Amino acid sequence: MHAEPSQKYSPFRPIDLPDRTWPTRTITRPPVWLSTDLRDGNQALIEPMDAARKLRMFRQLVDIGFKEKELKIGPGKIRIQEVNTGATAHTFELEGVSSGRKLSVPGNGSKDTAAFDLQPGTYTYFCDIAGHRGAGMEGKLIVDPSAPAPGSGGGGAAAGGGGGGGAPVKIDAADLSFTPKEVTAKAGAVSITLNNIGKIQHTLVVEEDPSFKKLDTNGGTNATGTLQAKAGQTYTLYCDIPGHRAAGMESKLKVG
Repeated sequence: MHAEPSQKYSPFRPIDLPDRTWPTRTITRPPVWLSTDLRDGNQALIEPMDAARKLRMFRQLVDIGFKEKELKIGPGKIRIQEVNTGATAHTFELEGVSSGRKLSVPGNGSKDTAAFDLQPGTYTYFCDIAGHRGAGMEGKLIVDPSAPAPGSGGGGAAAGGGGGGGAPVKIDAADLSFTPKEVTAKAGAVSITLNNIGKIQHTLVVEEDPSFKKLDTNGGTNATGTLQAKAGQTYTLYCDIPGHRAAGMESKLKVG
């Protein structure tokens, strides 16, 4: 290695263009930046990320989002439930609404429910954790007199729930993971459904049974297959798209 790297190469011979200024300029000392600073991605960082940090960053990126971007329900007392299927904490807040309270879900399947007294209009719901709203965690709740009333359990972008015990409005926070992590079933024919609530493609295969037909889904779709489960067997279900299993897309099926 050269003791003085700036002397490694011969200087560029200037071009004589009297009517221009920059072609005759020469570099006489090393620049304050390196060529690596011009590259995108991990190499440009002063301290490049290791595999664990890359995985944390990737999971954080895919964890931010609401499944439902627009919901409709009739006016009245509306019960809203937020379900967080990811690993990152999220909240749910209705902008400009004094009734009810902020929902808070730390992650990993946690749920929170509150009732809101809403009049006709369009309301904005969002996650108020720093950076999450700007990253896309925002949606519209339309309260329309022509929509099914709270507690009726019908119509609209999602079923509405209220004091009458109807189905609640459900918000799923997308993530690169399988939920739940462990399920049980009896021996025999077991119907398995892969419900893809994310935006990217996912699959489901059974590691111990190669005869099981792989389930393949795009975002917002589902697929179902049948596994001939044996008593006492534990099956591993996972997404076989490169990198997804390592990111957490794996569950266990225990057969009693």
